Amino acid sequence: MDIFEKIIRDNSWRFPKGYPDVSNPKDKEFLISIVGGIIKEEEEKFQFNKQELIDYIEGITDEDTLKKIFKLAKSAGFSKNLNGYLDQKNLTDKDINFFINLLQDMEKLGEFAAIATNPPKIDLTDNNYYSQIPGFTPEELKKLFIDMKDSIKGTVSLGPGENFLSVFFANVSKAEGGGDLKIGEQDVELKSRTGSAGAIVSPRIYNRGDFSTSIKPYLSDFIKSLDLEPEQEEEMLALNEPGVAGSWTKKLDAFFKKYNEFGGDKNLFAKELTNTFKKMYRTLDLNANNFLTNDEFKSGEFVIELAKQLAQAYYDIEKFDGVMFSDPDGNFKYYSEGDFIDKVGSEIKVSYPTDLVPRLKI
Repeated sequence: MDIFEKIIRDNSWRFPKGYPDVSNPKDKEFLISIVGGIIKEEEEKFQFNKQELIDYIEGITDEDTLKKIFKLAKSAGFSKNLNGYLDQKNLTDKDINFFINLLQDMEKLGEFAAIATNPPKIDLTDNNYYSQIPGFTPEELKKLFIDMKDSIKGTVSLGPGENFLSVFFANVSKAEGGGDLKIGEQDVELKSRTGSAGAIVSPRIYNRGDFSTSIKPYLSDFIKSLDLEPEQEEEMLALNEPGVAGSWTKKLDAFFKKYNEFGGDKNLFAKELTNTFKKMYRTLDLNANNFLTNDEFKSGEFVIELAKQLAQAYYDIEKFDGVMFSDPDGNFKYYSEGDFIDKVGSEIKVSYPTDLVPRLKI
């Protein structure tokens, strides 16, 4: 019989319902007092005998068991001190325990304990933060970076990059408000990724989604606004299907080329496409005329302009002190305030979007 089941059965007569109702404060308080008393009794009975522990270990012949004991023994002296250091980082208890478990699995608690006694300060003028962390190889740090999961503290989201930088650097912690991180006295937005996809830099009003729900309806309405013959409209709509003609910004070029075959009016095409952009991005200023020649729609230039305007709108709302873009290999670029916007399309690469928001990465 489980010890807690025995406690409840032996004391059932003490509870009005015959069992503890945890929603009843009196039942809960009494149950805690019973369990607390038993635990105290057990602790008083136990007296640590070092020789008994040595004799026990000497009697073990299984190699895997010995490895586990050795691993636990190595970590036993570190966890308490590490918790004190990590408690300063504004992380959740779950994050802290998870990180310590990752270190245990890697047998790197000792190395991290050495860092915790004298943690480095991140140098934002550098271009890689793995190289600034002693005692770990880049491969080990990459594994930790990827394994540190997204989490929630209160209503605030913490990504793996925020957690990683917070635990390894003395001058980095999760920001209480404004920005993702507190680096020194600055509120810094961190745009990191654990895979190949880039980061989203956009006001929240432009939600993520798939092509069929976030883009296709707008483009279908655009095609229907061009006053085409039924057969021509059907050909154009066929280009608006997933997997046809590339990403949706490339579809715009395919639409224009097909429209030219029909002898369409460029001015009408530009007017209706500009109206469509305004419906899709009501706070932006995207004029289709800026990307149309006589025979093509410059989708690459459009994507960069779209990304820049979204980035500007995002910065205008957030007003952070700086932004850092990073990848899973520890490479990063730091920009003060809104300086990154001019680098979109050059230092900061832009992916062709599958929804309303292009992804950015270094």
